[in-house]
Amino acid sequence: MNIFGVHVKNLTRNQIWDRVCSAMDSKEEAVQIVTLNPEMLVEARSNPKFASIVHEAGIVAVDGFGISLIGRYLYNEQLARVTGTEILEDLVKACADHSLPILLLGGEGDDAKLAALAIKSQYPNLSIKGMNGGMIHLLADGNWEMEPSTLDEIIAFQPAVIAVALGHGKQEAWIASHLNKFLSVRFMIGVGGVFAFLSGRIERAPLAWRQMGLEWLWRLIQEPSRLIRILTAAVVFPTLAIWDRLRRIST
Repeated sequence: MNIFGVHVKNLTRNQIWDRVCSAMDSKEEAVQIVTLNPEMLVEARSNPKFASIVHEAGIVAVDGFGISLIGRYLYNEQLARVTGTEILEDLVKACADHSLPILLLGGEGDDAKLAALAIKSQYPNLSIKGMNGGMIHLLADGNWEMEPSTLDEIIAFQPAVIAVALGHGKQEAWIASHLNKFLSVRFMIGVGGVFAFLSGRIERAPLAWRQMGLEWLWRLIQEPSRLIRILTAAVVFPTLAIWDRLRRIST
């Protein structure tokens, strides 16, 4: 299925898990995991550079409920929804099973460190580190501005997995430009607001709300500042998707 020039595959959680376990058992080239949501597709529609990053990622999972609905009703395709939280849970388990380190990078305040502590309580023997990363900026020339000590600390820790929370778009771009800079890394994944859930700063929506596709409403109640992002996902994305689909059918 092709939406806004992005090829969206149907990947199940089990298929992703099999790929993760295979890479953990035998060192392969580092893989970028993108957890695709409607906002990211809207960004890809007007930003060819970002669309290229998504296209070249080794694993693209459908995270957004709205993408599943568009797939079902506009393209007659059933797309499995696999959230960033679920994939991170599986990456953590795989690292624990294979005695490999995992790094959490970014998030707000101490979210990454608190999330690492929460995960550590479930996997006491897991080597895990949380870093806020300091100030990470993408410069106009395409280079990244960040503290040199941040990269040195990542290299010294030798993580097999790096989960990055810098906000959608920025985190995917950072991963794409750093994917092959760390020899120990098997996977790098952009996780958006997952650290906020794991740290306990933001309460995740109850399972029933998630199953009904109402997680966006739960987040909006807790974080009214997300209104513009919610409108992009719930209004702009389906409007553009329907328009593009009808235009393609008519030509």
